[in-house]
Amino acid sequence: MSIILVIGAFNIEYIHSSCRAPFKDILGDSCITLNALPLSYYLGRYELEKYIIDIVVNGKISHVYVYHDWIKDIFSESFWIQLKNRVAVSAFYPDDEPGIWMNLNISNYDHHYTNIYTHSAKAYQFRINKGYENIYYMPWGFNEKFISPPNPDCGHDIVFVGKNKLSKESGTNCEDGLLRDELLCICAELAKVENLDFAIYGYGWTEHPILGMFSRGPLNLDEFSSVYGNAKVVFNPGWAPESIEPQVKLRHFEVFGTGGRQLTNYNPELYQCLGEQSTVIYFNNKHDFLEKLLYLLQKNNYKYEIKENKLLEHTVQNRLHQFLVNIGFQTNDAINIDRVYNLCVQSDWSFKILLENIKNFFDKNPAVDFVTVNSMVDSATVCIDSGLICATAKPDKINNFGVLFDFSEFQDNPLHYSDGNGELACEFVSNYGDFPSGLLGDVSMPLHRYMFTDKNNNSYFIDGLVFPRGINYDYFMISSSADIMNDCSIHYPIEYKIKKNGVFVNKPMQIRRRLFDNLRGLSKLNKGEKVAIYGVGGDLGRSLLNFSSIYLPNVVIYPIDNRLAGRYVGEHYIYDNSIIDMASVKIVCIAAESSGHLIYEQYFKIRADISVIRMYMPGEQIQFDVLHVINKYGKNDATLPIISSS
Repeated sequence: MSIILVIGAFNIEYIHSSCRAPFKDILGDSCITLNALPLSYYLGRYELEKYIIDIVVNGKISHVYVYHDWIKDIFSESFWIQLKNRVAVSAFYPDDEPGIWMNLNISNYDHHYTNIYTHSAKAYQFRINKGYENIYYMPWGFNEKFISPPNPDCGHDIVFVGKNKLSKESGTNCEDGLLRDELLCICAELAKVENLDFAIYGYGWTEHPILGMFSRGPLNLDEFSSVYGNAKVVFNPGWAPESIEPQVKLRHFEVFGTGGRQLTNYNPELYQCLGEQSTVIYFNNKHDFLEKLLYLLQKNNYKYEIKENKLLEHTVQNRLHQFLVNIGFQTNDAINIDRVYNLCVQSDWSFKILLENIKNFFDKNPAVDFVTVNSMVDSATVCIDSGLICATAKPDKINNFGVLFDFSEFQDNPLHYSDGNGELACEFVSNYGDFPSGLLGDVSMPLHRYMFTDKNNNSYFIDGLVFPRGINYDYFMISSSADIMNDCSIHYPIEYKIKKNGVFVNKPMQIRRRLFDNLRGLSKLNKGEKVAIYGVGGDLGRSLLNFSSIYLPNVVIYPIDNRLAGRYVGEHYIYDNSIIDMASVKIVCIAAESSGHLIYEQYFKIRADISVIRMYMPGEQIQFDVLHVINKYGKNDATLPIISSS
């Protein structure tokens, strides 16, 4: 059986959904996916490169596929030479337009790969003209598992999704910002005059002097279909960086996959790829843009018109099928046997009985490589594929995991921040008590959860253990000591290094468990005290809701998110920020990690009547904020630490 190794920065949401997830859909365990970006910080370059070579040599790898974006600079030149000497290496370039990106790829990266797949027809043709024999054209595609035509519903009149590329918060250069923003301002003026529902989703818009009033915050992946598909018009332009040349973007295909009508600048390459489509309308200039926008807004009899076979042609699953055919990989060889099995254990089992059952399971199931016990995460395979277990697994050790790595701080581009988008979470168990289970959202604690104690009185939660194949379990049944444990929970770094403009900069790690540790003191607040959690649309905000439901039963919680106001998150009704004054809330916990500082500056900095806990700040500042709140609104015998309150 041959296996493909897929390497990418899969903690970036769009890379996960357009690469890792569809590969797994198609190949199952015939592909191993490796989340290289966080591993490069966790293991370091040398250990990561060594680990990948070991996988290729020992894992029956027949081909390596690299998603180029975000990881193109984390490996050495010698690594690519070693890798290509052992196996064919194909790379997909998500940024390869002629000009800045293509020139950079040609000069710095093309030689790393056996085959190059580019989404740009122009870049493909340019290399063909230069004599390349290893270049292939592979357009973008949408993930059919996440994106599809929605159930008809009343949607926005005009929708735009994208960052404010002129804001400091966006973390990008201007690109198409100036021309694009002129057209957005036309939409804004029209919305005011005609009383239209104009929605701008994305980072950096709240402070825009004209467009800020239309800002709805970031758009989650699970909202794409309903927002795009039910809008009267999706304004969806695309220009190449620092030019007015049209650029084909992933979002063109995502909107197309929902059946939504998109208005975009004239793009011959997009037209050639999609063909004539009634849902894709092109404009040539500002006058043409306004004329077509008005026509689409008045056209009330729009019906879904894309044929299903045309949609399937442009899915990312279909693109990857074509890639697999091109390299001669037989998809019917794909296997879907989980390499990881989660064993449910009764609390009255001794550790010896547990080991006996694991040994017997391995004997009867040769395809399984790892066994977890009462695991708290939905799928341990995710953590296996991330490389964290494999990278630390030893043939003579049981791995003990109790960690959460948060890499959000090194991602200056907030577009790429969300659930698996700024962090790599691998929390099999909390070694600090039960409360961090709230970090895992809807994943409940195991019914049977207990610890075993070895001969040296070291205690371990069994649901934090990962048992690999190949261990001498008979020996461990006799000698149960700390020597059998490979304690991976001690490996999370306190800081990591990021290279910017050739300079290495140290940044502190944010360990979310420690943030929640600081919040436990809020249980000392007076009964009935009102606390607002501001920004519950993101992962941290929702984790705070779960945490407060369990550990702050005596306080009244008001979840706030202006974009989600009027909806429910789980059992929690979501308010807009007007509830703070209406309900006389005096304590606000800001959980918006990317825009928290803007919320604080705009609404709370000068309000002496409200005490604020800023979850986006370093842990010591959060501790300071919490103690200040407790001293003011609860019973507390602790003293405030000496710290700047800036």
